[in-house]
Amino acid sequence: MTDRVGVVVPTRNRPDDLARCLDSLAVAIERLPFRVWVCDSSDDESRPAVEAACDRHDFVELRFHARDGIAAARNFAVEVADAELLVSVDDDIEVEPQTISALVETYDAAAGPRVVGGAVSWGDGDWRWAPRTLRRIRYGRLSKPGEGPDFLNSALLLYPRSFAQTWPWHEGLRHGLGVFMSAMWRSAGVTLLGAPAAKATHVPHRKVVQKAADQDDFVYALLTHALITDHAGARALGFELFGFAAGLKAFWREGPKALGTFSAAWVAGHRTFLRDRRWLHEMASRPAPAG
Repeated sequence: MTDRVGVVVPTRNRPDDLARCLDSLAVAIERLPFRVWVCDSSDDESRPAVEAACDRHDFVELRFHARDGIAAARNFAVEVADAELLVSVDDDIEVEPQTISALVETYDAAAGPRVVGGAVSWGDGDWRWAPRTLRRIRYGRLSKPGEGPDFLNSALLLYPRSFAQTWPWHEGLRHGLGVFMSAMWRSAGVTLLGAPAAKATHVPHRKVVQKAADQDDFVYALLTHALITDHAGARALGFELFGFAAGLKAFWREGPKALGTFSAAWVAGHRTFLRDRRWLHEMASRPAPAG
């Protein structure tokens, strides 16, 4: 029997983080029933600790795979998680008790094809990794109340399983997956929603820092929004001018090597986008599944 809600948690070699994540889900499940699929690609040294973390909870199903990267792990999760609605949760975040139910309630309160995102903090009260609206410089700003966001954070995200079967996670990207997938969904008329009460916190010792070498994926994703989804040449031009300048400003303090790395990543993102443009148009033209 297919469950309505399933939480999918990809993990690799982080059993302690995973244990905290599952403990938080054990509290959240008291408000809404769901199953959890942990999709593990850990090495032999970490796998026993991963198994022990999962064995503590009777709502967890552990599945092993040998795929590389977070996108590949999420695609594997779509194959094994037998649920109508999937909630993607990173293994190094702890959800608040109301988070999963808030995502589902926001989904149920709307109609039509839709995806719902939550907000993630690093325990400092800064919820900037929440639903965001694009602007010309880099990654956009927080969406205002009542404003439809342009992209969601893939660390905490609810989507129909059929969506991931129609638009698989892009396994060529290491970063910016939520930015890219949001472009695909918007191309098909999918509404992106934010659930204000859906919140989670990253483990205190690990704060994600944007690196110069990672900018190629973000360039790729933002060009997809501007040129594939929105057909907005002016936005793309603004991104080319102001976005590049903002990147130089962000990395100049790290020295010439970082500036060179950023510039190379900028070029690589454009080159890969041009290579994939026909495929991106095909992906963006796929209609949203019914229901």
